[in-house]
Amino acid sequence: AIITKGEMLASKGNLEEREKAREQAKELLEQAVEVAGDDVRAHINLLIVKLMLARMSDAALAKEQIQSLEPEYLSLVEKFDSSAEAHSALAGFYLQLDLRNLDKAVEATEKAVELDKENVIYAINSANLCYRKFSIYGKKPELYKAIEVAKNALTLPDAQDKPGPRQRANRMNRVSLYIFLANCYIEQVLEPCEERTESESQEWLTKAEVAVHEIEQFFGSGENPRVIKWRGMLELAKFELAKGDRNIAIRELCTAYEQLKATSVRREFERVDSVL
Repeated sequence: AIITKGEMLASKGNLEEREKAREQAKELLEQAVEVAGDDVRAHINLLIVKLMLARMSDAALAKEQIQSLEPEYLSLVEKFDSSAEAHSALAGFYLQLDLRNLDKAVEATEKAVELDKENVIYAINSANLCYRKFSIYGKKPELYKAIEVAKNALTLPDAQDKPGPRQRANRMNRVSLYIFLANCYIEQVLEPCEERTESESQEWLTKAEVAVHEIEQFFGSGENPRVIKWRGMLELAKFELAKGDRNIAIRELCTAYEQLKATSVRREFERVDSVL
């Protein structure tokens, strides 16, 4: 709240007040950390604020100031070595930096998963980072690792569609995993990373069909643009294996694009209207 007030004043030309608000927020959190002692969340919150302040610096200084926080994040995981949350925070920090730190982010995320095997968010993050390594560096084992992590994550408690206070969050986790898997499977049909037999390619397509079906079940309506998009992608994959209609695929993808674009425009109007 203090930082927000400072930003509002800065927007009116009072830059000094913005800096004062930032420093005040940091001082308050530092005091909270002293009181909290061994509360890992308090330490993480302080680093989050420091990271946010670094990112809000002048563009020329931001990267350097963000990088300068690395020793503090390393101290965090040293102090709270058994905390999955601390290692996840370290991974998040490395993702703020350039691609040279991707391996460090992957390592920190995998440590978080190791320490909290039931945490579906850590598993989702790990799968995404492994896939990113595959996409950037072409490391095929990372693709298979990403898929296995995502498949295993579907069995975790917080990815189960069961009645209860967390049902909505659990369903979101579940569909996120199926969207991730659908993307992996369809991509490997359209642009395989290695030579595969026809039957092997069919296996990838079958897995894609299952994932897309789960996405359809989640969104419910066949008119939902996300459903149309994934049906189109699936049809394109089928066409690649000479089992689909390319025209249907293109038509559905174009429909999905137009609907998503219209939704985006409508939300922007709603956002503007809420401000006026």
